[in-house]
Amino acid sequence: MIAHRAPIGDMSRRWGEIRTMMLGLEGLNAVVTGGASGIGRACVDGLRAAGARVAVLDRDVARLASFEADADVLALACDVCDEAAVARAIETVEADLGPIG
Repeated sequence: MIAHRAPIGDMSRRWGEIRTMMLGLEGLNAVVTGGASGIGRACVDGLRAAGARVAVLDRDVARLASFEADADVLALACDVCDEAAVARAIETVEADLGPIG
């Protein structure tokens, strides 16, 4: 039997603090492909929680719009099957955020 349970919100905050300490990504830049939804979106959220600035590449322009209010996320429409489009996106990321990594 559990004598005391922390509120879910409190546990989420604590887990976010633990991830930040473990990952230590403050000030780093990351790129997530397919980051507008699903597992990619979860990766974006985790990287952001750990302090990274994130560039999100995705074909779904409508879902990319959900990042408009986040100054630390650069959302770019890009089909990763198009090699030239990926090269342009990486140039944009490095121009706007700085080097990746």
